[in-house]
Amino acid sequence: MDWIFKIIEYIGKLLIRRKEEQERQKIAEEKKNKDDARIAIIIYENITGIENYIKHNHSSDNMYISSNWEKSLEKCDFLTPKERELVRKIYIEAKNFHDNWAKRNEDGIYRSKADVPSYQELQKFFFERYYDNIYNTDKHTKEYDNLLKKLEKYIPENKD
Repeated sequence: MDWIFKIIEYIGKLLIRRKEEQERQKIAEEKKNKDDARIAIIIYENITGIENYIKHNHSSDNMYISSNWEKSLEKCDFLTPKERELVRKIYIEAKNFHDNWAKRNEDGIYRSKADVPSYQELQKFFFERYYDNIYNTDKHTKEYDNLLKKLEKYIPENKD
């Protein structure tokens, strides 16, 4: 009879360990989801901000480039390598544009944003081309549109 109690006690311990493991997994999954959402928000808001800056050619707003975009992108395991490369290229060209546009008064080379080669590269990433160097700023490229949709999947409805 004693062995029955030991078996019941052993099964109880197993069930408790299993429940604790499930709780740890649930907590780890919730943390990963929160981290993924935070990363998706950072990347999404930054690249759409860059897109809006490029879209509104004559805007006097400044372009914001997050200082921690590389760290966020490194932790972003939900994007494919191709999608991460697109994000990387957008940030690099945005930084190049920012640097060239900032020193325009020194060099006197650029009269408008559209004269900066990085500006034209950014247009290629974001917008479908009409003709030659004319872009439809109301229509995203397929790659960029897919990237935005993927990021949106990881952003909770209420970002606050």
